[in-house]
Parts: sequence; C-alpha cells; structure tokens
Amino acid sequence: MMVPEAVGMSKLSLLASLAPVALWIFPLRAPAQTIASPPVADGPGVVVEPGAKVLERQPVVFPSAITVNGSVTVKSTVGASGAVVDARVVRGPDALRRVALLNVLNWRFAPDGVRTVQSTIRFASVSSHDNGCLNGIWAQDQVSDWRWRFQRQGDRLTISRTDGFVSGTFAPAGNGWSGQLRWGNGETWNGVALSPAENCREVRTNQSWWFKR
Repeated sequence: MMVPEAVGMSKLSLLASLAPVALWIFPLRAPAQTIASPPVADGPGVVVEPGAKVLERQPVVFPSAITVNGSVTVKSTVGASGAVVDARVVRGPDALRRVALLNVLNWRFAPDGVRTVQSTIRFASVSSHDNGCLNGIWAQDQVSDWRWRFQRQGDRLTISRTDGFVSGTFAPAGNGWSGQLRWGNGETWNGVALSPAENCREVRTNQSWWFKR
C-alpha cells in the first residue's frame, strides 16, 4: 500500500508565493513629497536655502553690527500644519546664529506631515559699490509698516513704497543718488538725495527720514 506524499508549505513560502499577487493588487506608492523652494536672495549679502517649500516667512536681514561672514544651518521640527514647532542651530558663526534661528522659528512650510527640515542661510557682507547692493526691500527709520522697494538698473535707481502711494527715480550724484519723489496726492519732491552707507545697510536722505534694512 502506497502512502500519499504529504503536501505542506511553510508560512514563509506561502507569503513569498503571494507577494507578486499582492503587489499587483496593491501597487507600492512612494509618499507624496513637496518640492523645496529654490534659494532666495533676501537682500545684499543674504541668501536663504529653505530646504522645503515655504509658504510664509519674513526676509532675513544682515545684522547691522556684524562684520563676519558665514553660513548658518538650522534644523527645524515642522508640525502637520507646516508651522515650525522647534528649531536648533546645527552649525554656523556664533554672531549670526541668533538672527537665523529667530527668523526660521516664524516660518510656515507647506503641510506635508510632521517632519524635520534642514535650512541654510548664507551671510556675506557687501559694499555700497556693488551694483546689486540697493536692490530689495527697505524699511523707514520711523515706526510704521511702510516698506520701500529699491531697484537699480545701471545708472538708474527706482524706488517705490509698497503700498503704491509714492515712487521716484534717481540718477548717480557723487557718492550717492539724486532725484525726485512723486506722491499719490499729486505732490512732487525734487532734489531728494540718497546716500547709501558703506556697508549698504542704511540709506540716508536729505529729508526727515532715512532707510534701513
């Protein structure tokens, strides 16, 4: 009498045989990832590499009393909503760490689950003689929310208040610039002088106010 051969299969063999079927029914999908924001020049001497897509942040300003250069790397814990819930400086010059950290703590990234994001902010001092020194956003020394946009193209400098109420054009004059401001109420101020500081972080005027970064 012949005894039929026992038929059996281990759990490991069974799982291996079913794997192709499972993959066909439930194909693997890579988790969705947001595209990182490209490096951004916030102003003279400051370039920000966010490391992930940023929805909201304030421009980083080169500290006026600092003369050192360098890069500061910040590692952030980002919550599900995209807000930074914690951050620490990984590396960078001591004199630049505080300004970088305080800025990053107020960023809001695109929502993409709880995660860690590493960002780098590069600081390099510039001179008022550099062509792009004045380009960017400036604040008035007065306590207000007014901001001004400066744009230099060759020997022409245009400035405008971001609310659109004031704008002006200037031409080189000695070590500074001379031109006029046109106001939304129809007034025109002629003979306005702008005198950038050597480190390009302040612009003095012959008016009752001046600009700063």
